[in-house]
Amino acid sequence: MYYGHTVFLDKRSAHRSYKSLPLPARLELCRRRFDRNTKRFPRPRPMLLRYKLAKARGLPDCKVWLDQDGNLWHASCSEPIASANGHP
Repeated sequence: MYYGHTVFLDKRSAHRSYKSLPLPARLELCRRRFDRNTKRFPRPRPMLLRYKLAKARGLPDCKVWLDQDGNLWHASCSEPIASANGHP
C-alpha cells in the first residue's frame, strides 16, 4: 500500500520549468544521495568510490591504492589514473 502524496495531473495544466540549481547546491544534493545510498547498502564508502572510479575508467577490476602524494594508482597501469592534487 502506498501512503505518499497523491499527484493529480491535469491535461490543461501548462508545463512547468524550474531554474537549475547552482553548482554548490547540486553537489550537496549528490553528496546527500550518495550518503543515503551507502547507509542503505552494507558496503563501505571508500570501497564504493574505488569501484565507481575503476568502472568509470573502464578498468578490469578495482585494485587501486592511494600513495602519500595523493595519486591514485591501478595495478595494471604504470602511471597514476587520478590525483587528489588536480592533475592525473
